[in-house]
Amino acid sequence: MKLGFFTGTRADFGLLSGTVQYLISNSDIDVGFIVGGSHFSKTLGFSINEVRSTGLPVWSELDVGPLPTTEQDVALFSSRSMAQGADALAQLNLDAICILGDRYEALAMAQSAFFLHVPVIHIHAGERTEGAQDNAIRHAITQLSQFAVVACEEYENRCLQLGFSTERVFNLGAPGLDVLTRSKLKSREDFCRDVGLPPDSPFFLVTVHPETVQPENTAPLIENCIAALKQFPTFNMLVTYPNADAGHQQIIDAIELWREEESNRVFLHANLGFARYHNALKYCDLVIGNSSSGIIEAPSYHVPTVNIGRRQFGRACARSVVTSEPNEKAIVEAISQVQTPEFQHVLDNVNNPYGMPGFAQRFCDFIGSVQSKLAISRSFSDYKVYK
Repeated sequence: MKLGFFTGTRADFGLLSGTVQYLISNSDIDVGFIVGGSHFSKTLGFSINEVRSTGLPVWSELDVGPLPTTEQDVALFSSRSMAQGADALAQLNLDAICILGDRYEALAMAQSAFFLHVPVIHIHAGERTEGAQDNAIRHAITQLSQFAVVACEEYENRCLQLGFSTERVFNLGAPGLDVLTRSKLKSREDFCRDVGLPPDSPFFLVTVHPETVQPENTAPLIENCIAALKQFPTFNMLVTYPNADAGHQQIIDAIELWREEESNRVFLHANLGFARYHNALKYCDLVIGNSSSGIIEAPSYHVPTVNIGRRQFGRACARSVVTSEPNEKAIVEAISQVQTPEFQHVLDNVNNPYGMPGFAQRFCDFIGSVQSKLAISRSFSDYKVYK
């Protein structure tokens, strides 16, 4: 069997790489990456170098040009991604392709695969994020797929609403949690030295992405977030660049200015990379912003998350996640709430709704069980509606 994995961002590569390595080591499946999207952006850290450095098979590299900065740019970038993706798929002769998540680059690959009759396996299907265009993109990818792999029961039920039969939906948990067992994390001292932080000082991990459903909210969101964080001067700030959504430059400009103003405590990285990011999750005192990692992975490290605004609205959340309105006062109150002794008790006893490590093994078993069914067309299953 020849199984491709598409990666378009620093985030999905980190989530997929462990599963690909597991399949190489524990199966006879031929696996490799098709790399596109923002991996070729020097602004966002040129993460293609991270992909190459792992030594995992890369079958095709799709460098489709500059990152989009406007909504029209996103559409044009997607069309170029679809064209190059179709060329790559035509040459690779895959039995199936795995696509994770909800990015416009991922949708372009799913469309190319659909038209070339390459079965799609959609990972992290069925989720809900009403503050981002990703919400509609995710469901569109699912509808183009033969199988939906979900991270919890709530998302399994949503895929059934989308017309999937029960034998086409598999609840395998979240791939990002495998890092808890497969990676050796650095000591705090070594990690802090690596990213430039003072080793004995507390810090917040900050990642803010654009609000793509209401793009006019992006500038006030980052401005209010920074204003709130300035009220906690005893904490250092480890800040990462946003993703490649339209509006990302507004966020980059704001955090670069913030670093100039408070260079003694704001440590900015375009791309931490997957391993360093999980070290940051382990050692930080708070995850703040609107990244899905604060909801999916952070609870397994028993770290509090302040989730700002509507980008992630609708995701299943652990009790360690506090959602804040995107204004300065609300953000300050949420940060103060998660620093109380009462909230520490919540952290000590938190259960992550996205399950436990072991996704890679479960995914390997899943592929073995559905391999003979990949070429069979998926029928739409009506969902029983009670009125």
